[in-house]
Amino acid sequence: MKTIIESMKEKNDKIAKKLKDRRLFNRIYVWEKDPVLPDVDVDTGLERLVKLVPKNYFNNIDTIFIGQFPELSKRNLNALYQDNAIYVSNMIMDTSEFMKNIVHELAHAVHDEYCDLVDENDAVMNEFFVKRRQLKKILHLNGYNVENQNFENLEYDQNFDTYLYQEIGYPIMHTLTINLFVSPYAATSYKEYFANGFEHYYLNDFTSVKQVSPKLFSLLTKIESIE
Repeated sequence: MKTIIESMKEKNDKIAKKLKDRRLFNRIYVWEKDPVLPDVDVDTGLERLVKLVPKNYFNNIDTIFIGQFPELSKRNLNALYQDNAIYVSNMIMDTSEFMKNIVHELAHAVHDEYCDLVDENDAVMNEFFVKRRQLKKILHLNGYNVENQNFENLEYDQNFDTYLYQEIGYPIMHTLTINLFVSPYAATSYKEYFANGFEHYYLNDFTSVKQVSPKLFSLLTKIESIE
């Protein structure tokens, strides 16, 4: 009969081997620093990602880190793209949410790679501005104070993010912005508008992006066609 120490060593050896062999495209290391929750199957999630997302979108990704990291805890985030790496919390609840967070951060890497196409696209930027203005009217008509918020700002603003997330709340935002944004978080900034559309394009029903954000949909299809 194996001792507890022997059993633990065998388990750790299996985990180490699994982590050693866990790579995307035989290039991108996936390091599970801290164990994920029971309903998250990292391998299944990665296999699905490889099938759903074009390989060249991972060009600027060197590593995917899974666990608890200061980069996440300081900003209360589930995931983050930084310095050619994607950091994902190990406390994500299930495999679908795990995939969603990776694809969303991957969108930021794609944005960086094709920044000229994204940041100089007047059609998509105008589409976002029009939606922001419509959002302001909707919130005002529903009794929310909109005077202290800058709805014309393209960039991420912590105050505006807090306003949408806490003062209004995403459940109410979802109800008020159906057919305006594919999800409430898309209203946060232009950068998140792109990333949110990218995420839904590849993981949900891309037709919803086409219907709700046609200019963004055209941009995503254009980027996808680039070899």
